[in-house]
Amino acid sequence: VELSSHYPEEITRGWPMNFGETHNDHLQIASESGVVGYLLFLVALTVLLWPAARVSGDAMSHERRFGRALRLPLTVGIFVVALAQFPLQLAAPRVVLLCLAAVCGRLDEEAAP
Repeated sequence: VELSSHYPEEITRGWPMNFGETHNDHLQIASESGVVGYLLFLVALTVLLWPAARVSGDAMSHERRFGRALRLPLTVGIFVVALAQFPLQLAAPRVVLLCLAAVCGRLDEEAAP
């Protein structure tokens, strides 16, 4: 609190902004949208992960097998990285994560007849 009186205003102009933000995406989602929003975040991660747990025949194509195999590390990666950083609050990492999730979904679809 004494920082602004100890240093010039040019140096301390933006420091109070950090006190209003949480320090990871899990807490940020929970603080912005409450328990319901955090549950929706967990449901979205579960929806991304769910097809990887389904068992289907051995006759899956390599693309479909890759799409299913990528779901678990992608979901765990999103969960863990969001514990320490803000990948969902920044546009560039969020777009990369959404594109990877879309690739998983597209590769996992049944081949069109």
